[in-house]
Amino acid sequence: MNRMTGCMTIGRLARRAGITARAARYYERIGLLTPATRTPSGYRLYTDTALERLAFIRRAQAQGLPLADIAVILATRDAGSAPCRETRALAELRLLEVNARITALQAARDSLKKLIERAEQVEETCAGAPGVCLAFNPS
Repeated sequence: MNRMTGCMTIGRLARRAGITARAARYYERIGLLTPATRTPSGYRLYTDTALERLAFIRRAQAQGLPLADIAVILATRDAGSAPCRETRALAELRLLEVNARITALQAARDSLKKLIERAEQVEETCAGAPGVCLAFNPS
């Protein structure tokens, strides 16, 4: 904490937020973090508000929201509105995507189980058979 201004450098902010300074600079560059004030020597100085914002970004990412969705939520709050409606809509969309991925992963799991079974069944005859692996041949 800078005693003269009550602000943190980017390194201290990043450590307290549990991210890298590079990530903090990136969030600033893409507009998720409000640009910092700068010292005459060019150091970025951040307040506790920036730390709170970074904590929000980390929590939102942990919930599976991409940065684009987080930007929408932050922009809504920055405009003075409560972002819960947007949060809900974005979360519902992400839930649909997760469910679709789960369905695809279940299908992949089932396919791999069948491949394992076929590989066990043809293992003894595979060495002398033409082709690469009989387990991949249709049954």
